[in-house]
Amino acid sequence: MGREVVKAEQKGRSVYYYYSDGTYEIKSGNNIAIKTNNPGNLVEDTLEGKKYGIGVYDRGDGVHKFAIFPDLETGERALREYLLRKYRDQTIEDLMYKYAPPEYNNTEAYIQTIEKVGINRNSKLSDLNQEQFNILVDTIIKVESGGKLRSINSQTNPISGDSLYNSLPTNPHTYTVQPGDTLSKIAKRYGLSLDELIKANPGIKDPNLIYPGQKIKIPGYAEKTRSNLREGTRRIDPLVIDLDGDGIELTDIKDSTAMFDISGSGFANRVYNLTQRRVWG
Repeated sequence: MGREVVKAEQKGRSVYYYYSDGTYEIKSGNNIAIKTNNPGNLVEDTLEGKKYGIGVYDRGDGVHKFAIFPDLETGERALREYLLRKYRDQTIEDLMYKYAPPEYNNTEAYIQTIEKVGINRNSKLSDLNQEQFNILVDTIIKVESGGKLRSINSQTNPISGDSLYNSLPTNPHTYTVQPGDTLSKIAKRYGLSLDELIKANPGIKDPNLIYPGQKIKIPGYAEKTRSNLREGTRRIDPLVIDLDGDGIELTDIKDSTAMFDISGSGFANRVYNLTQRRVWG
């Protein structure tokens, strides 16, 4: 079995992620959406927070306790499922006044931001096509993360008119297996035949045996070129290095916090505090 997150816990203002191989990593900083892998800032007691969450982050204000997800892909999946389950028959305006209530948000400004990307506040969520839904999710993620995250689907070309309820968030070239998944279900979700999916994943010896957390390659997406970085004697593959901790820029080496895109999703979704993190040979 591959390396997977088995638990996460809050320590102070940081989140510790513990892996099945005995290693751990630390995500720190002021942006809760990033360090909890929760791009929609879903609270922990939602159905999706309980279904996919592996820990809880308490902001300490006596009100907000956020779900911690194992990765950003799972966090976006939870957000999409939550929106469709909770608000599918409501207008965008009604949705936002419940999702981002005025007592904690500037709800009207939030709605105006959504309208600027071409989605009318009076439209029902169920009336949006796939492209519009992707745009809505992308906008919510950008607002909730302070502009530092994008929807995973923002890197793909969504098909206008597709049903919202036949799709879930996709990684540009991999999919993380969820409880209840089979290769047949995953293939159908991506419009592939079972044989195509099996051929793209030669490492799977038994197509009838996959496990939650396993990475499945989805054929047809462009691979990203990676460079290598050596930390101690353990190699990791960075796409983005954020050395000043702001999550978005490559800067001079002047801090002990670095953010790496290990999954190849195009997002810097692994944060290492190099002064605290253990090093394995």
